[in-house]
Amino acid sequence: MTMQKVSVIVPVYNGVSYIAKNLLTLHRYLESCFNSFEIIVIDDGSVDNTLSVLQKLSVPVVLLHRKDNRGKGTTVKEGMLSASGDCRVFIDADLPFDLKAIPYAVDLIQKHDYHIVVGDRTLPKSIYDSGRTLVRRKASKLFSFFVRILVTGGLFDTQCGFKAFRGDIARALFPLLTSPGFSFDVELLYIALKYNMVIRRIPVKFKSSSASTISPLFTGIEMIKGIGSLRSNWNKGLYKNDYLEKTCGIDY
Repeated sequence: MTMQKVSVIVPVYNGVSYIAKNLLTLHRYLESCFNSFEIIVIDDGSVDNTLSVLQKLSVPVVLLHRKDNRGKGTTVKEGMLSASGDCRVFIDADLPFDLKAIPYAVDLIQKHDYHIVVGDRTLPKSIYDSGRTLVRRKASKLFSFFVRILVTGGLFDTQCGFKAFRGDIARALFPLLTSPGFSFDVELLYIALKYNMVIRRIPVKFKSSSASTISPLFTGIEMIKGIGSLRSNWNKGLYKNDYLEKTCGIDY
């Protein structure tokens, strides 16, 4: 058990078939692990009945709603900046991974001085590929290859839907993000590496997942376009932050 507050951010889009059950599962689990926590749910302009379901939940959550779909990056950013936890975690709404990753990541941040903890599906102890189509596995590996070559050579899995941040780091880091879509993961890790943040990769265990409506090819192309501007943004000073420089250092 921990006395510090933990925030769990859950972005959702068209999740009517699973969101109520998953939030109940998440709330019960967090209640068994932490004395103080909050769940922040952001509905990113769903066009099904997700919002109606969220408004009738049997468990307490902080509910944020966007009328228009703005993208996962914008949604997670809003949730992180609305949070009040000493440790802030975001996880995909379909809860694809074993929830034991949450207290493990929180412990690493609170007791072992990591700035960021990221799930990494490429680690030997991870259990993930079962449940993914061959096309999605190939697309993921191809995108990871481009990311390692162009941006973050030290990280093998930027897109895992599980990441945790020390609260003060989240407050300083997320306002710097410019990507509204799925490439925001790469952007935040790029900035983190430039500021010499201490990042811990942990294995994740795949449990289940909802059917994806994302096109791997289209999304992959958009993400590669998104990461193309990172070095330029850095050189222009768009990612400058005095707090991060003072707290973590900087790598020019």
